[in-house]
Amino acid sequence: MSRTVTISTASLLCPEGTSYPSACVERAFEAARIAGERGSDLLVLPEEFDIVGADQAQAPSPLGVCEPIPGGPITTRMQELAAQYRMCVISNIRELDGETKYNTAALIGRAGEIIGKYRKTHLAPGEADEVTAGDALPVFETDFGRIGIAICMDIHYPEIFSVYGVLGADIIAWPSMSIDYTGDSIEALMMARAFDNQCYFVRSSYIQLPYLVGRSMGHACVIDPHARVIADTSHLPGVATVTVDLDQGYESWFEGALKAKYPTLKECFLGMRRPELFGALSRPDVEKRWKIANPSLARPGSAEDAPC
Repeated sequence: MSRTVTISTASLLCPEGTSYPSACVERAFEAARIAGERGSDLLVLPEEFDIVGADQAQAPSPLGVCEPIPGGPITTRMQELAAQYRMCVISNIRELDGETKYNTAALIGRAGEIIGKYRKTHLAPGEADEVTAGDALPVFETDFGRIGIAICMDIHYPEIFSVYGVLGADIIAWPSMSIDYTGDSIEALMMARAFDNQCYFVRSSYIQLPYLVGRSMGHACVIDPHARVIADTSHLPGVATVTVDLDQGYESWFEGALKAKYPTLKECFLGMRRPELFGALSRPDVEKRWKIANPSLARPGSAEDAPC
C-alpha cells in the first residue's frame, strides 16, 4: 500500500524595489493558486515572504511588518486558499505574539485550520536584533504523513534534521531566503539531509535575475530519499510540483534475514543509531574547543570584534 502525495514548492521573484505590502505577498498567493489548481496536497512557500521587499516604514504597526498567527491578514488569506483547494500550506512570515516577534512557519491544514507553528530556532547573524528564536522542534501530523520544518540558517545544524528523522518525519520542509556561498554548497547540504534521514526534503526560495553565485538562487526543489532532485524550478521563478510515494524509500541491497530487518536504508540508518555516543551534542558547549584561535583572513581585522 502506498501513500501518494503531491508536493509543490515555490521560487518567488525578488522585488527590485520596496513597497508595502511587499510584492512577494501577492506572488505567494498566486503560487498557492497555481499549486492548488495542480491538485497539490502540500505547498511550501519561502521564508518571510512578507518581509522580503517590504518597506518597514510604511507598515501600520509601530513594530514594523509582522502579524499575529492566526488572526493576521496574510495568514487569513492563506487559510482561505488552503481551504479552497483542500491542500496544506506552509506559510512562513514574521509573527507578532504580544510584543515579541518570531520568524514563523505555520502549517495550514486542508480545512484552513492552523495545524501548528515552527519558530526558527537558529537565527542568522544579526537576525536576533529583529526576532526571537524559537525553542521547539515539533513534527506535525497530517492525513498523508508527518512533516518537520526548518528555516534557512537551520540547514547548518544537522541535529535538527536527525531529531525530525527519529520522530518519524516523512517530509522536511525548508523555507529559505539563502544565497549559495559557492554555487553548490547548499545543494550538497539539502541532499545530505534527505539521504541521511531517508525523507523527502522540500526547499522553497527566492530568485534574483539574472542568477549569479552570491545572489538569491531560486532552485526551489523536492529531493527524494535517494538524494536526487525530482522537481525543480531551476534558477527561475515558478512552482515545481511532483507526486511521490512516501512509503517508497531507498531499497536496501541486503538478502535474507538482513533484508527482512533492513528492507530500506531508513531502517538501516535510523535503526542502527547509537545515541549514547552523542552526549556532547546535548551538553552546554562551555569550552568551545572548535574555535580557531587566529583565523586566517583575507581581510585581517574583520573578525576582531566578533563575539565569542
